[in-house]
Amino acid sequence: MKCSRQKLWRPKAVVALVLAMVVPIRGGVCAEERTGSEAAVPATVPLVPSSSSLLGGGLVEGGARVVPESEPVFVLPAIYGTTPAILTGGAGRLGKERVTLSGSVSVGYDDNVLQTPSHSLSVNGPKPVGSLFQQAGAGVQFQMFDKRSLFTMDASLGAMRYAERGGLKKDDLNGGLSASYLYKFTPRLQFTAQLNSAYLSQPDLSRANTPQNQLDSEFLSASTRMDLSYRWSPRFTSVVSLSDNLLKFQSRAQQVSDFNETIVGTELQYLIGPRCTLVGEVRAGRVVYPEDAARDSRTAYLLGGTDFRLSPRLSGTLRAGQSVRSFAGMGGGQASPHLEGSLSYRVNPGGRFTMQTRLGFEEPGAAGQERQVWRTSVSYVQALSARLSAYAGVNYLHQTDRGIGGGEAQGSDTVEGSVRLQYFLTRRVSFNAGCTHTMLRATQAGRDYARNRMSLGMEYQF
Repeated sequence: MKCSRQKLWRPKAVVALVLAMVVPIRGGVCAEERTGSEAAVPATVPLVPSSSSLLGGGLVEGGARVVPESEPVFVLPAIYGTTPAILTGGAGRLGKERVTLSGSVSVGYDDNVLQTPSHSLSVNGPKPVGSLFQQAGAGVQFQMFDKRSLFTMDASLGAMRYAERGGLKKDDLNGGLSASYLYKFTPRLQFTAQLNSAYLSQPDLSRANTPQNQLDSEFLSASTRMDLSYRWSPRFTSVVSLSDNLLKFQSRAQQVSDFNETIVGTELQYLIGPRCTLVGEVRAGRVVYPEDAARDSRTAYLLGGTDFRLSPRLSGTLRAGQSVRSFAGMGGGQASPHLEGSLSYRVNPGGRFTMQTRLGFEEPGAAGQERQVWRTSVSYVQALSARLSAYAGVNYLHQTDRGIGGGEAQGSDTVEGSVRLQYFLTRRVSFNAGCTHTMLRATQAGRDYARNRMSLGMEYQF
């Protein structure tokens, strides 16, 4: 039998074999163990697109990996102050099953359930109340897409029961619903709609215009945004947006602070290079209080900034400018610097650092006041192994309240730090442990407090 050496040597087969060996290694874990790493690194990896990639023109940033044409790429403009998110068909979240269900239970201890001040104004003042708590929850994740459209949804529902709560109700309900929809009418024209809502009973410092103190009432915080983007040329894109934000309290006594905010904006983007896009933006907003018309206001924003991607690891957004707010029935207006920024840095294949910051007006606590807030959130996630992941995060909030006509300003600083470990026993069963420390320092006497919460839990994915 005659055999040719040329027939035995097949370069294409060898190259395919080498790629098949290298690609899984770059992922850090094998396919069967990927669940643990995905828990540490969000499936929706925040990146910053150029104006052409915003409408599916391809990722052209320096050093970014090239996505095959067979895989659709979707870019979701984020809610104001956050980084756009890129999802690729068949990868990350869009590589999972269409529907994922989960259930969780946890137990823990809270050493100051009522956020009682650390230094009471009187000797016989109230003392911090500590309590054990139990929590149970369920969630669902859904995603579907084709070449031109994308829809994702996350929903959760939970309940918490305290053993002791100083006379207040011992049961808390909470839930969340977020959804994103994207449709590409043409390669140049794209529509997106997004919803981010939460039904809460505890303060959440990462959400703007929400209570900072413990209330005997649940509240609903929701943000929606719709965008219509059109790419006029490879470098120039325009975006028209409409957003709506609301806060509604369950308790009748708190409903005087219910409000609805509507913002209309126009954004112009110019791609100056593969790593940077210049942005100019104008917004006009109106806030309505159904139960307190004296707090109704209008705000105008004039902003400039950039969307940048300095390397395959480092990306971010920046908007800076001026905002002017006027209240119903009051002449003149109040001006404030306005800043929104975000930063994402991939430290290693299993670790990512993110930061979001916002400076500007927020809703005041009473009529005749103005409130300026600077809030910053920093987080880091790291896959320590195929099964173990860690999370650390810090929320910082600096708030200043003053009368519209002048007067002494009242300020406060709030810091909240959290750490969390999650261990995957199997692809479906995981255990977690975490703790959170919250501290508030205020210029007004009798408001300072400290709070610590610790918990142990288990989660099962169906």
